[in-house]
Amino acid sequence: MYTPLVLINYNDSIHSFTTSWDGISLNTVEGIKQFCKLSVDSLIDQGRCIETQLQKSHITQNDQHSNGKNMLIDHGHLTLFDFNIATLDAKPVLLKVFTAKRTVSERLLLMKPGKQSKC
Repeated sequence: MYTPLVLINYNDSIHSFTTSWDGISLNTVEGIKQFCKLSVDSLIDQGRCIETQLQKSHITQNDQHSNGKNMLIDHGHLTLFDFNIATLDAKPVLLKVFTAKRTVSERLLLMKPGKQSKC
């Protein structure tokens, strides 16, 4: 499985970290072109890999959009980014409106098939 270098640096005193930018956003024409070439099996595998890495790191990313805004693709490899609404070790405690309602895999699969798909 592909795992990019995600953590570039962090600052404990202000509780912030910087992540890498690894690809083209799925809410762009080029990003959707690459996304549409992925098989459903690949989406599931990559989504689960991302979810596993987040769980192992005790991170939640709660800013996932149905249009793929916070997901990047590079040569068929997906990367979740934009952790502005996120938790590390369950801190900070977020309002319920910010809690993720679907897994990464579910979000990816919802983008692929059906009438609303851009593929």
